[in-house]
Amino acid sequence: MILLINATPAKEGGAKTILENYLAQGNFDEYKKIILLAPRRTEFYSNKVVHIPIETKGLHSYFFSVLFVMYFALKFRVDKIISFNNVNLIVGNFDTVTYFHNVHIFYANSLRFKLFRFTISHLMKNHRFVVQSNYVRNEFINVFGSDYNVITNWPGCQKPIFSQKTTKTNKKIRCLVPITDSSSIVKNFSFVVNELNFLTSKNIEIVTLDSKGPESEIIDYKGMLDKKDLWRCYSDCDLMLMPSLFESVGLPIFEFAASGKPVLVLDKPYIHGIKETIGLTSNIIIFDGNNFHTKIIDALDNYRHYRIDELSDRHPYFSSDWTALN
Repeated sequence: MILLINATPAKEGGAKTILENYLAQGNFDEYKKIILLAPRRTEFYSNKVVHIPIETKGLHSYFFSVLFVMYFALKFRVDKIISFNNVNLIVGNFDTVTYFHNVHIFYANSLRFKLFRFTISHLMKNHRFVVQSNYVRNEFINVFGSDYNVITNWPGCQKPIFSQKTTKTNKKIRCLVPITDSSSIVKNFSFVVNELNFLTSKNIEIVTLDSKGPESEIIDYKGMLDKKDLWRCYSDCDLMLMPSLFESVGLPIFEFAASGKPVLVLDKPYIHGIKETIGLTSNIIIFDGNNFHTKIIDALDNYRHYRIDELSDRHPYFSSDWTALN
């Protein structure tokens, strides 16, 4: 059998991490060849993989996934197509599995997301979808109905290698907000901005992964970091704050939690869906808009209580059963 993996938008962030985890951990024994359509710097280790570097964005990703990928399917005479692009080929007679991970598709009103909804609703009935948590599965069924085979598969994350915290002279408490787009409504960085006076009063410095945003003396904009620098950033920060309104997984929550240091997560349905799927360690603290001050003060005043031992490599956060994609 020949497998085609379509992951053309997975250039960075969680999408790239999940794709590379699948390539490293998935069982490909039944395939004699794997055609990988993905950005140039995708890491893989199997000699079965034929990597064709392709990168798509926006509407190009949509049309490539539902139509243009047909060219490669026919050229290589593939038997199965796994799409990491939320939709899949809608013509031809192929075994297809679609990895659905973009929760914006449920509600966003841009043309691109309307096309995704129309395609799933009308052209992908009875297709097999794999999602990352029970929350996403339930939302999928609420939006599109029950005429789909929707399977929950926790993707796992790679345990960071933590280093000794860099000694700093300003003695501020460094709080990581793992947001790469501070202008995104969904990422909700405005929550942090609205709390700057309070955070200043508690000697807290915000470290974020965007390259620019609202100006403040206590915000350190790091920009997008590679894996090594991101892990160093985890080591240098004392706690994490995740203010997002929606996440399909939110891998940084679990990567940072592996250090044992406190993680404060805004109370939204997705985090409860993840708790149901994989569980939450005791250093993950859920807060709402009314008790944020109380929760973060408690976490700082009782830091040793909330901090747990560094998680082992065998913790469920770092493992995944990829059989749902077989």
